[in-house]
Amino acid sequence: MDRLIAPYTVALALADVAPATGTPAYATDGNPAKNTPATQWPAYQYNALQEELMAIIAAANITPDRTKNNQVAAAITALLQSGVTVAAPDSGTVNALAVTLTPAPTVLSAGMQVTVLAVSATNTGATTLNVNGLGALPIQGSGGTALQGGELVAGFNATFMLNVARNAWILIATTGGALPVVAGTKSNHAVNLSQIPGVRGSFKNLSASASGGNSNVSVSADELMLESAGGTYSVARAVTLTINSATSGANGLDTGSLAASTWYSAWVIGNGTTVAGLLSLSSTAPTLPAGYMYSARVGWIRTDGTANKYPLSFVQLGAGVQYKVAAGSNVPNLPALASGVQGNVSTPTWVQIPLANFAPPTSRAVTVCLQNQGANSYMTAAPNGAYGGSASLSNPPPVVAGSTTGGAASCLAASMQLESQNIYCASNTANSVISLLGWEDNL
Repeated sequence: MDRLIAPYTVALALADVAPATGTPAYATDGNPAKNTPATQWPAYQYNALQEELMAIIAAANITPDRTKNNQVAAAITALLQSGVTVAAPDSGTVNALAVTLTPAPTVLSAGMQVTVLAVSATNTGATTLNVNGLGALPIQGSGGTALQGGELVAGFNATFMLNVARNAWILIATTGGALPVVAGTKSNHAVNLSQIPGVRGSFKNLSASASGGNSNVSVSADELMLESAGGTYSVARAVTLTINSATSGANGLDTGSLAASTWYSAWVIGNGTTVAGLLSLSSTAPTLPAGYMYSARVGWIRTDGTANKYPLSFVQLGAGVQYKVAAGSNVPNLPALASGVQGNVSTPTWVQIPLANFAPPTSRAVTVCLQNQGANSYMTAAPNGAYGGSASLSNPPPVVAGSTTGGAASCLAASMQLESQNIYCASNTANSVISLLGWEDNL
């Protein structure tokens, strides 16, 4: 196709143009009975049709050829295949994409697809797309949720489809980044990361501590599995945070006022991108701050009995926790569970020792220190009161600390699994004490 070649044609500058006024209407062959003349085809209308078709050919970078009558069809095919009309480089900033399409759309229509070439910056969270200045609309994944970060990677392309009902661009393809998918519900469906089965609270290199001299609790982990109330998972990596027991909300107390001499469970919480710490009276369901949906319990703290209500000094590695004795702290010595004569080591008569004030309710084992001094002095300890006396050969107690002669005090540290929130002890001397070194948490 090419422009008209015929006698009595003119150059573009002399071509007829559309009239400035008039009412758009339709052509007629005329009706002599009604004295209606036939429409005279104006040159400007011919020119308009010609230029509309020539514009399609030019947009596809096809050279007009008067010997070919299929160039318009070829141009349309080329434009659809190349995406020239729906693709443009990103001219926006991080989390705010912007493109200018040519030819420029005047409105955004349902189902419209736009490919952003060479994203300018990797997104770090919720992101928008603005096409030809028609307004920035949010970008969502196929499930209708905002982007979380890393879906759009600098230098790579991404394709979007306009969802008018959601007033948002839906990310339908991305190179270099992760494509958000709807949570699968059938065996052959794709799954998203939150659906990969995990164990809440599973960890790598978990540690925690408190100095006993302030309100802070430090928590760190290489990796930690968090879970939502709906059973979806989020892996928190490179966790390093400080929980301030004197504050409320994220990295503080979940609700209420801090109390003295009270156990508070310690949690790591997250929203998919950000992690924080939390203290709660609940060991199973802390009150999460707004925006947080994932959580995992990582331990416990106990406040001291002073007006400061500082966490007692401790160190934790994995599930193992022990009191940290330090001069000037609120743990200047190991907490004593019992001392002096207790029951009878020979009969035996066991004395029940409640652990509620010394080890948290989820403890599955404790480490105790038995110390006594004096000739023929004995102290025994057991997880229940069904064991025999200190001299029994058939049913000996699990832990026995004894001295047949006077002199220096003897000390024995031993661990035992708990069968309840109590342990049992007996002692035949006033110079005896059983202290708690620490516990193993059932994380």
